[in-house]
Amino acid sequence: MFNQTHRCLLLIDGFYVWRHEGKAKIPYHITLSDQKTFALGCIYSVWKNQPTFSIVTTAANPIIEYIHNTKKRMLLMLSHQEQRRWIDPGLTKAEIKELMQPLDESLMKTEVIDK
Repeated sequence: MFNQTHRCLLLIDGFYVWRHEGKAKIPYHITLSDQKTFALGCIYSVWKNQPTFSIVTTAANPIIEYIHNTKKRMLLMLSHQEQRRWIDPGLTKAEIKELMQPLDESLMKTEVIDK
């Protein structure tokens, strides 16, 4: 288990997920509907005097479950309101678990990337 106070944010404007259909892999670009940057929930540590981090995953919402159809999980996308809470060192384990929910798919935009 990670130190529950070692949470950080990774700010991005989108990411890619591949859908598997037989042997084909179809790339999708995922952003927020409002096209703003957003944050992924992460945990961090220091290993051999070097900072390191991992992006937290959670259960997939319906749209990501359709796209990421071999593994029913998604990156922990935090709403703008949840970002400050995620990095609050005073959160309890229950409050952290409460934040580790899939983002509402209505806030997301998905686009197939042409090859």
